[in-house]
Amino acid sequence: MYNYDVEFVFEHMVIITGVGFSIMPDEYADDYDEYVINLAKETLINYYKIDPEVLYLQDVIVHERE
Repeated sequence: MYNYDVEFVFEHMVIITGVGFSIMPDEYADDYDEYVINLAKETLINYYKIDPEVLYLQDVIVHERE
């Protein structure tokens, strides 16, 4: 199982979103950060109704959980 915390750093706040999945898709084998960030963006949009691209997104940081 792959578990990650993704930090979305905005101008006035930081939102940390946890994502997890069991199998890494083959097309993202070389760049898993992109896949993890896309999953976290989907979570923000679907669950919290926050689109990180609309706010002043400054950075995205991926942390692997053990």
